[in-house]
Amino acid sequence: MLRGGLNPRALASRFAVAAVICGAMCGGAAPSFAYRPFDGTDAAVAEPGQLEVELQPAGRLQEGSQSFLVAPGIVLNFGLTRVLEAVFEGRLLIPLSSSEPPNLTDAGTFLKYVVRPGVLQDKSGPSIATEFGVLYPETAGDSHFGASWAGIISQRWDSGTAHGFRGFDGTMRIKPGRKAQSKEGASAYEVIVYMNGRVVGVSNLFDDRQTQAGTAV
Repeated sequence: MLRGGLNPRALASRFAVAAVICGAMCGGAAPSFAYRPFDGTDAAVAEPGQLEVELQPAGRLQEGSQSFLVAPGIVLNFGLTRVLEAVFEGRLLIPLSSSEPPNLTDAGTFLKYVVRPGVLQDKSGPSIATEFGVLYPETAGDSHFGASWAGIISQRWDSGTAHGFRGFDGTMRIKPGRKAQSKEGASAYEVIVYMNGRVVGVSNLFDDRQTQAGTAV
């Protein structure tokens, strides 16, 4: 049970319902053209008052011998000002190789701030942004509340666009006689190549490293 008596299955069900509602809303939206940046994010924010939805209705995730159905994965970006947006995201993992309950994971609330407006804001030079926020515990697992910070830089030329992302996550849990910390660092780099105004190639590199430490208290 979670604090306040909320059952993990109930929370996962509510998340799924919210994703279905968002999907239905997107179905009635006007046509638009976009690309999912990459495993990180770019140094741009949504226009003030606009909501951008990145929705993965269903997918398969393989981690070692375990497989999961990702249904859904969702990111909501809401523009607050021309240089600031609020981000809400999470994924619902349904185990396919075990009888474990669905797990709401990678959930968090963040703020992204454009430190230096650049090419992604129709100005000269690279765009630089930072993103920081709160990480929520998984509904089925041993994770705990944590914090996240990332630095982002984006540059665009006539022949392509490049994004660089470097982020750090940290969680802490305290048990009788012991304090444990978990730290994770992730880097993502992407290069998009254009020809005659069309994307003809994308290169994506992602690196994720995790460390754990425990101390007596």
